[in-house]
Amino acid sequence: MFHACIFTNGLCQNTFISSKLLTCYQKFGFSVDSRWVFDGIIKSNIFLWNSILVGCFRSSKYGEVLRLYLKLKQKRIGLDGSAITFTLKSCVELGSLGFGKGVHLDVFKFGLSKNQFVGSSLIGLYSRYGDMLAYKAFEFACSMQKEGVDPNRVTMVSLLQAAAELEALEHGGTIHGYAIRRGIDCLDEIFETSLMDMYIKCKVPTMAACIFGRMKMKTIGSWNAMITGYINMGKPLEALGHFCYELDLVSTTALVDMYSMCNDLVRARQLFKVIETRDVILYNVMMSGYLQNGFATDSIDIFIEMVCIGLKPNLGSILNVLSALLELNNVRGGRSVHGYILRHEFLFDRIQYKDLVSWTSMMMGYICHGHPDEAIILFQKMKSEGLDYDSVTLTSLLQASSKLGYLSLAKEVHCHSNLFEHTTRRCLTSWNTMISAYGMHGKCKEALLLFDRMKNEMIKPDDTTFTSILTACSHSGMVEEGLQVFYCMRKEYGIIPCEAHYGCIVDLLSRAGRLEEAYKLLKLVPARQSASALAALLAACRIHGNTELGEIIGNWILDLEPENPSVYNLVSNLYAESGKWDDSARTRNMAKMRGLKKAAGYSLIELNPRVSTM
Repeated sequence: MFHACIFTNGLCQNTFISSKLLTCYQKFGFSVDSRWVFDGIIKSNIFLWNSILVGCFRSSKYGEVLRLYLKLKQKRIGLDGSAITFTLKSCVELGSLGFGKGVHLDVFKFGLSKNQFVGSSLIGLYSRYGDMLAYKAFEFACSMQKEGVDPNRVTMVSLLQAAAELEALEHGGTIHGYAIRRGIDCLDEIFETSLMDMYIKCKVPTMAACIFGRMKMKTIGSWNAMITGYINMGKPLEALGHFCYELDLVSTTALVDMYSMCNDLVRARQLFKVIETRDVILYNVMMSGYLQNGFATDSIDIFIEMVCIGLKPNLGSILNVLSALLELNNVRGGRSVHGYILRHEFLFDRIQYKDLVSWTSMMMGYICHGHPDEAIILFQKMKSEGLDYDSVTLTSLLQASSKLGYLSLAKEVHCHSNLFEHTTRRCLTSWNTMISAYGMHGKCKEALLLFDRMKNEMIKPDDTTFTSILTACSHSGMVEEGLQVFYCMRKEYGIIPCEAHYGCIVDLLSRAGRLEEAYKLLKLVPARQSASALAALLAACRIHGNTELGEIIGNWILDLEPENPSVYNLVSNLYAESGKWDDSARTRNMAKMRGLKKAAGYSLIELNPRVSTM
């Protein structure tokens, strides 16, 4: 409105009014309007040029600043400190050192070398570009002082940046001393942060920490300077200590979970130790992290620590420790936890609000302990309560139906899985369910194609995905494909193989008769993760008649599982089939002396549509 009044009253050529209008447009960020005003008024006024240069700089139009600067020189209007300063600053932002050197020549031509702001801008320019030019910044600062121009705060910040780049501790210390004499060392957070950065890069972290400790207002920049500095010096623990200084329990728990998921247990454990006040959730996350990375023993140790300090475990804690004990085949420990569950009313039927994890864990427990029929009943009850299921639930159900020979149930699960192609938004659970279904039905090629589609659609697989794919490859005899999938787990996705994965790959190699290769692989596997895979390899040695390797494997398993009657039976049968009757009898006697009895075998068949035992 005011611009319209100026225009209608013929005041557009009034320099004073136009300059005010130009400044107004610049402050509101209307660069196009300000340029239009500028083009329509008398252009011989250096103050108007400065106004448009400042406006362009503040709008981040650094290239336009340089263009206007050249045009200003062509007009022969003259240059002042403001035009030079903002042009040099634009050169810094654009990385235009050559243009900046040309501006430096103009400084001498127009007698502006004593201008404090111009000098600071030149030092800022040279401090950014390599060793030789950084030293030139110091030379220029000395020249300024000789001519009676005292460096200001901007000048000293630029010089500190140059000292940091050059790791010139002596120069940096001189600037610090000058600042102390001038009384500005603790009044400006930008200057203090630059001081910290200089001392850190000059390998004097104690001075940086001293300055940091005296800062009244610590900004994000100052925190970042300390943390980055310690990391660059190879001191991650000190950096972590500063980072955790202001973290609350929720933030720490989230970070521990993140590092665990990224297979970086070292940092997860460091964070866990740093925080003094821990709750059950943090302990559960740490336990889960150890489990995910194959350290079941450490997971149990964390549980014991939690109980010892007086924290009451919740359902998540119980599920974690039971999973760890199951992985280690620690029956005695499992009984202890069972007793704790009874004393503290953690039984499944007593849980008021059961989530999917509770139902699925109970199903898996039934299956692992030889009660697949109870797992199916539990699944039906879960459905009747309206709870949705995931791939783990369906996989457990398929395992139960397989153990029972329950074909109709397997078909029902397959129908659930076929809904996949009609799902518009597919989560990881959907992908895993479909891959598992293909694997159960021996369609390995389809499972692998689905895995490729996952990668194309940027869906990151998890350990369940790889278990299903490796199982499918094993059942279909696709050895090379299975090995390729196994090796890409850690290399491409950072997933550490667990006992199930090793079992699958050993079964894959064993079925193909590549027993020595499977044996070499198992020698690299942690002992706590090799029991089931060793049993599969021992059975393969018996099938392929490799008695020599079978004896080695048998003794290995007996050391790991001296209370497992099935192992003695496998080793005894191996000796018998190779004609070593004395060894076979000795192995059976060992089992009898320990009071071990193998469970009687039976077959299951589905009849109308009930399952009968034979």
